[in-house]
Amino acid sequence: MPFKDKERQKEYHKQYRLKNKDKLKENIKEYQLKNKDKLKENREKNKDKLKEYQLKNKDKLKEYHKQYHLKNKDKATKYYKEYNKEYNKTEKRIKLNKISNWKTYGLIDSDNDNYEKTYQRYIDTTNCDLCNIELTDGTNITAKHMEHDHKTGLFRNIVCPKCNNKIKVIETPCKSNTGIKNIYYNKRSKLYKYDKTTNGVKVHKTFKELHHSICYSIVQDLITDLS
Repeated sequence: MPFKDKERQKEYHKQYRLKNKDKLKENIKEYQLKNKDKLKENREKNKDKLKEYQLKNKDKLKEYHKQYHLKNKDKATKYYKEYNKEYNKTEKRIKLNKISNWKTYGLIDSDNDNYEKTYQRYIDTTNCDLCNIELTDGTNITAKHMEHDHKTGLFRNIVCPKCNNKIKVIETPCKSNTGIKNIYYNKRSKLYKYDKTTNGVKVHKTFKELHHSICYSIVQDLITDLS
């Protein structure tokens, strides 16, 4: 017999759903599996209607979701926390994070920004492209590094940390704090340091006096020009 009092009826259904939560969940799951194609067809059929309704009731729906979130803040936070915890472990999320990091650091793909191919190459690469050492995932001494041109951002090779650092040293000139190229002052040791890399060979020497380091720098430049 139907309820005359609507509030009483509402409360009854609410209590019934709470008591039979698992049973109802299982029934819905079973129904969805049996009627998979039918449900998909209905979704496609009502797609335009749903879109039209959402556009017409944009503010109303926004307010509803806002109020629901406020009423169920703890529940929603717990749900999203658990969902993100599982989602972050998926291959899709790991891939998106990796590509996002590359873009953040300014890495540009050589194939018209087709990061899909680059990611697949990253996954398939097991050895350093330069020294052939076996590579692993993570942040250890055999981790994979995306070696690229730091001026253009163009990706070149997948290498080990050692090879990546070697290329950085060759391509990145020493930043001077004295205003003189390749010479900088160490406040702790109170020494002037000459630091330059030419053709992969690093020259490093320290001096007590600035003029000594300048003289040495001039001589090194002359040697480089003559060789």
